[in-house]
Amino acid sequence: MWGAHKADGRLAAKNSVKIRGAIRQSIDVRDVVEEYLRTQPAVSDNITQDRARARAWAMLNVQVNLDPVTAVLRKVYADGYVLGEASAQESIAKAIRKRDKSLTKADATIDWSTWTPGNKAAALLLRPRGAFKEFLQNAGIVSKAIAKAGYDRIGNTLADSIAAGDSPAKTAKALADRISDPARALTIAITEQNRAMSAASLFTYEEAEIEQVEWAALEPCDICEVNEGQVVNLGQPFNSGDYQPPAHPNCRCALLPVVLGVVDDPSLGQDYLDSLAYD
Repeated sequence: MWGAHKADGRLAAKNSVKIRGAIRQSIDVRDVVEEYLRTQPAVSDNITQDRARARAWAMLNVQVNLDPVTAVLRKVYADGYVLGEASAQESIAKAIRKRDKSLTKADATIDWSTWTPGNKAAALLLRPRGAFKEFLQNAGIVSKAIAKAGYDRIGNTLADSIAAGDSPAKTAKALADRISDPARALTIAITEQNRAMSAASLFTYEEAEIEQVEWAALEPCDICEVNEGQVVNLGQPFNSGDYQPPAHPNCRCALLPVVLGVVDDPSLGQDYLDSLAYD
């Protein structure tokens, strides 16, 4: 499973650049600065008060175009979903072979160092399957959450830049940099990509008639370490209350299949291995 994180990390880094660009397109920073300067009172001696006022103003007056971010998130979800399917299939194959070493499959291990979603992600967006459709809806929901969280960044940056005596042009640049912070964009990419990966893994396990999954934590934090190694039935919550990763922003945990009865019939295990087509 952790081999997939080689591809996961590459995809998240690539998609974070696209997310940054989309967030920059979501508002016209120059118009925001000019409008704020026209409508707000002079700077006070209380920066905390000025920030609060600017944040409230941003929520009421800044119009955010969600379309660019939504479009990028759809691509992130498709990439993550295809990655989750491939990783889950590999995990099942490895679990089957571990239980019954007489079963072999030469190409049952993916070279994650070169793996990419390729045309599968594009095809999934063009002809979304039922299990994936909800993620296309989630893209709009997450876009709104990103916009809402951005109001604090907008307001604080406006107040701080104006208090520092920055020019409108410098304030606009600071605002653009602040809302499209690279770390924030990467967090969004990692978190949302993992959400799609986990959903695809669960669907793949369900299709393979696997009934239980194990939470596998990568560098477990205080939230995820309570789930590390825990096995639950599909559809049941883990100790943290989460049903699947991510349990928090930047979570890169995964779900592993618990293979029990699938290898009781050797032909069934071999049939599954033979059905895999990695590319």
